[in-house]
Amino acid sequence: MPHLLKRMLPIVILFGLLASAEADDASFSGVWTGTGTQGEQSWSIRVTFGPDRVRIDYPSLACGGIWQPASADPGPGRATYHERLEYGLDVCAADGFVRLRKTRSGIDYEWSRSPGAQVEATASLRPE
Repeated sequence: MPHLLKRMLPIVILFGLLASAEADDASFSGVWTGTGTQGEQSWSIRVTFGPDRVRIDYPSLACGGIWQPASADPGPGRATYHERLEYGLDVCAADGFVRLRKTRSGIDYEWSRSPGAQVEATASLRPE
């Protein structure tokens, strides 16, 4: 191994571990917003992670409700929720499943009608 690479390898490994630790933090908290897309359609998303519940609102669609944990241990930096809407049911599907994955820049969101079903909508959420 060239001399420069030997010196740089510990630094590269350290930065890799730090980046991994940031993305693997499994705690979701605060308010996150973004734009959801499904085919050619898009809408606004606002998620509020509270101490006792997770509130989901789709402001541009005038619907929303709550997310309930749906998976005991989806893995580091991940969460799966059962979405149960409480208002705007004439516009939005009454329930579905949301998979979240923390990234360095935010949270990736995937919505499907049932666990393991084909993803129908996606979004990238950022802290508000």
